[in-house]
Amino acid sequence: MKKMIRNTMFLTSLVAFAAIAAAGDSPARLKNVKAVWDSAFQCKLLDIHARIYPDNYAGSGPAYQMPDAPRNYTLGIQLAINSAGSQHFEIHMDSLKNGEGTLFPGTLTFRQLLPVHIEANTRDYQSEPGVPTYPSWVPKYLIRTAPFDVLEVVSDVAGDTLTVGAGNTSGILLRLFIPSGCPTGIYRGNITVTGSLGAEVTLPVSFAVHKIVINENDLLNSVHWLSSLPENLKSGASVEWWSEDHWKLLERAGKLFRETGDNVMYTPLVDYPMSGVPHPLIRSLWNSNTKEMSFDFSRLDRWMQTFDTLGFKYFSGRHIKNMGANLKVIDVISGDTLAYSGAEIKMDRDCFRQVFLKALNSHLQSIGMLNRYIQHIYDEPWPEVVEEYRQYYSLLQKTMPGVKSIDAFTRGADVTTLFSDLSDIQVMNIYGITQLANSTVKKRMQQNKETWLYNTVGPKPPLPNRHLDQPLTLNRLWPWLCMKYNASGYLYWAANEYRGVTNEYLASIGPYPEQNNYPIGYPPGDNWFYYRTSNGLVPSMRILSYREGLVDAFLLTNIKKTNAAKFQDLLSKVIFPEFEPEQQKGYEDSPVKFNIFRKEMLDYLDTF
Repeated sequence: MKKMIRNTMFLTSLVAFAAIAAAGDSPARLKNVKAVWDSAFQCKLLDIHARIYPDNYAGSGPAYQMPDAPRNYTLGIQLAINSAGSQHFEIHMDSLKNGEGTLFPGTLTFRQLLPVHIEANTRDYQSEPGVPTYPSWVPKYLIRTAPFDVLEVVSDVAGDTLTVGAGNTSGILLRLFIPSGCPTGIYRGNITVTGSLGAEVTLPVSFAVHKIVINENDLLNSVHWLSSLPENLKSGASVEWWSEDHWKLLERAGKLFRETGDNVMYTPLVDYPMSGVPHPLIRSLWNSNTKEMSFDFSRLDRWMQTFDTLGFKYFSGRHIKNMGANLKVIDVISGDTLAYSGAEIKMDRDCFRQVFLKALNSHLQSIGMLNRYIQHIYDEPWPEVVEEYRQYYSLLQKTMPGVKSIDAFTRGADVTTLFSDLSDIQVMNIYGITQLANSTVKKRMQQNKETWLYNTVGPKPPLPNRHLDQPLTLNRLWPWLCMKYNASGYLYWAANEYRGVTNEYLASIGPYPEQNNYPIGYPPGDNWFYYRTSNGLVPSMRILSYREGLVDAFLLTNIKKTNAAKFQDLLSKVIFPEFEPEQQKGYEDSPVKFNIFRKEMLDYLDTF
């Protein structure tokens, strides 16, 4: 009855508007017309994978349908509001109850969605500089032709209010945390949206809670490389390196990364070669009296303690190849800054690497972290450097016996195979893993060696990526690809690598390291999945979609344990046979279909 009254009031306002408009155009009447018109608004609930455009309410779909959820899980629902006139809205949800009348025991938070600007679409990044032409995949595989704005940033400001400009569409993300002990069943309630100009709309909401409980420790291994540069951790004025404010920003980032699925923390060591800044996590020390090199591991200890407390399982050290670049040594006697290759120390780079890695191994062993440490050697090596790579791998085995190496290999199947015996955790791109699924990957499984999956600028359409102008579900797809090709982890090169982009809300094309001028640059959003605020990093809708994929992979793993045929059937519904020739789309990207598959998995697991 209450809903009927509210709807009647809203319809009465529209009828009044029509009557006033028909009566004439005197100033008084026109003022009344405007008042009624300004109070009118539209709102609707949307799927977590819908894209909301500030200038296009009709294009926001797909519409919300009752989702199915596991326990120990955060359910996301989007709310889009479009207002004829500028006004303020209050959003309220009444009590949620299941069929037995049990109150929902979880928590509800509201987060405003903020827009970002996409100034250019994904294109062939190898195109000639200054040629802003787009290939045939625009807009066939993309959500919209640039330029456009899209609601992408999940604000850190909690609240149940929203201001919407005249003619614009704004959005709220509702996040319902379903605790492990939540009783199963279908929960129902209502969301009421009240405009400051008098109109009100009530929307029914429901979701089904299933038996299975998500175990965070059983998710796929996952890492998005964190940049610890202070300017990459917040907007506005940067904090001082390794100050308490810096550590607070790092801790905030780590908490966020864990919430969105990462369990591996990319860790700087003695230098920071990507930036050249003289602020190493581990300081190199020289005693000019005893002529001995040592290392200050106090910051590393705090780093590991911080992220260990947050639940990270592994720490991956930066690459041996770059070790020693831009590195300065502090003389503990004189306080002078020295070069390790200078006249005082007389150490070449290979010698320095050996001394450091031995010291690192001893320290990690002393603090009980050696079995949780993995070491990068050389990022995306060419075949011409295989002997150099072999030397680094031998050095790692000699100085840190038992520590696994991990590296990304992007040069195709032949190159990936060339390095496979030299890699403990081999991270393949989609081209390599599809071509080697029945050969190198199987061989590695027999050897108890891990294979992971990664992507970056490539692949380009029709293969999936995770860019801002592509469907949100493509983020969810990558953990499915891991399951399909027996990858036990996923790696992405940049969580917050802005590389000189001063405002990632206004510019989405990431520059190359050596130049910041568009159109030379990475596709929109390729360099980051988190956005800076004055308080620190906040997540994107893309990274929340990826988290959904990790949950899917957890469910698939549990299904595989009991029914291998069911597992394969589900995979075939998402990744088609056409995928491997790489000339066709070959994968599912419909949010509706993903919701159907999620329900199918949860219904099946309910039987156990």
